Amino acid sequence: MKGLLATFAAISFFSASALAQGTVTGAISGKVTDPQGAIVTGATVTVTNPATNASVSVTTADDGVFKVTNLQPGKYRVETTATGFGKGTAEVIVEVGATTNLDMPLKIGEA
Repeated sequence: MKGLLATFAAISFFSASALAQGTVTGAISGKVTDPQGAIVTGATVTVTNPATNASVSVTTADDGVFKVTNLQPGKYRVETTATGFGKGTAEVIVEVGATTNLDMPLKIGEA
């Protein structure tokens, strides 16, 4: 019985290690707000990797939150647009296995 338990523990340990080593991407998440700090729902957030020009767009949820996952590590440009607001832009670094937090306050104006 001890041998079976030891074998199970070893398999569990190495499986967890393999899963941890399998993470090769990161993510960006945050909240889009107006100048008073109120949430902006339905905003479009576009994340672009300037090295590859690959981009992905998402829309903020009812709570103003967005999340873009499965991003290769590196530098990204983030652009946010919403009706009645100017375009918000930022640059962030995505690291392996990490979620970069980026809150995007928008200014009133035309996109």
